[in-house]
Parts: sequence; structure tokens; C-alpha cells
Amino acid sequence: MATPIVTDGTTDRVVHSPRVLLPSGGGLFLSRADRFEQLAEGHPMGPYLRLMAEVSRVQARIHDRRMARAPEASALQSSRDFGMPPLAATSYRRDAQFLEDLRELLAEIGQSSKASPLAPVCSALAAQGDDALGEAADRVLAGTSNDSEAAAVPLLGAALQVYFTRLAATLDAKDLESVDVPTICPACASRPVASLVRRDPERPSLRYLCCSLCHTQWNLARITCSSCESDKSLQYFGL
Repeated sequence: MATPIVTDGTTDRVVHSPRVLLPSGGGLFLSRADRFEQLAEGHPMGPYLRLMAEVSRVQARIHDRRMARAPEASALQSSRDFGMPPLAATSYRRDAQFLEDLRELLAEIGQSSKASPLAPVCSALAAQGDDALGEAADRVLAGTSNDSEAAAVPLLGAALQVYFTRLAATLDAKDLESVDVPTICPACASRPVASLVRRDPERPSLRYLCCSLCHTQWNLARITCSSCESDKSLQYFGL
């Protein structure tokens, strides 16, 4: 469970908040797209932010087209027994849905007038066979992509986000409570991209790390480094 926070000035009444918050559908991609559009107004990077908004809208559409197949019971049991993420991205065996997601994403982005700068990259990727695409995705997850693949990495990453976000939503947050490495995602073992402080009543002032892949959020004390777990000489970068 997340660290309880006293909300009414007493020491005997606290709010017990969940340690893990799982993604809840393609709406999060739409929210991201709206935020990109909002930030683009008058921003020097406006064209880039609008491009990312279009990619996010395509992600939202593709996410909602399929239902994820839940992980096997044995994987969930191993996660509970050994405190390891059940969807560990670098070892999880992706099914055919990933390639379906990727090819649809490439087709829709490649045909979008709003995303025209990405059209050549989409075409080049779409021309590759399934095995080559799967191997390229493996390199993205492992952080070992070749320099020649740099332009393709964001598109492969966008499809991987869709696939693992859909998959993470099938989990039960209670099954992830025992994952005992606080600096990696308890669902897919990826690193966090950022952290945020929640202000909603059930999670008052709690800090949650945000997974860079599956959009799971998990609690970490606000005075703890998300890389080394130290609580000394911390400095924060804010957005």
C-alpha cells in the first residue's frame, strides 16, 4: 500500500491509498493528444507538438479496437511468488496483436496529412517482414536500437505503448503489491518517464512514478530518488 497521508490533522485517521494504479483504456492517449494541442498554441515547437498529438490520437483508436489476452495464470503466480513484474517487457512473449497494432499505426500515420513528415519512415517500416519488425521492437525495449533505426524508434515505441497499455489493464493491482523493486514498473519492469503528485481525494499529495511503456503508475516516497532510492541531496526537475 502507498504511504498513508493524514488529511484532517489527527494521527488516528488516515487515507490508505493504493500503491499501484493501472491504465484504464485508450482515453489516456486522447487526453495526451488534447494536452499536446493545448501546449502547441504559440509554442516554438508547435508543429512537433501537433505531430505528437496526431500520433496519440492514432494510438487511442488502435488501442480500442482489440481486447487484450490476459497473461497466463502461471505468469501471474510467479509474479506473486517472486515479486517480479508479470509483463516484463524484454522477456514477455508478445502475441500477434502487437504486429496488428504496429501495422495499423504505420498505415494510419502514413496516410495522415497532419503526420506527413513521418510518412517515409512509416512506408519503410511497413515494407519489412514480421520477423524483422519483431526484432526491431525487441531492440527498442532493450535499448539497443541501431543508429540507422533512430527515425523508426518512436513509431515502434508508440505501437509497443499501445500493446502493453492494453495488456496492463487486464491485471489486478493487488497482484502487483509484492513487486519489490521500487524503481521499475511493477507491471512491465520498464523505467519511469516522470513522476507526478496526485491531488484527487483517494491519493492526496502522493507521488506516483509513471511508466514509460504501459502507463501504470506506482507510489514512491517524494524524498526518494527514482534511480538509486537515495533520500540525500535530491534535486527535482519540474514541468
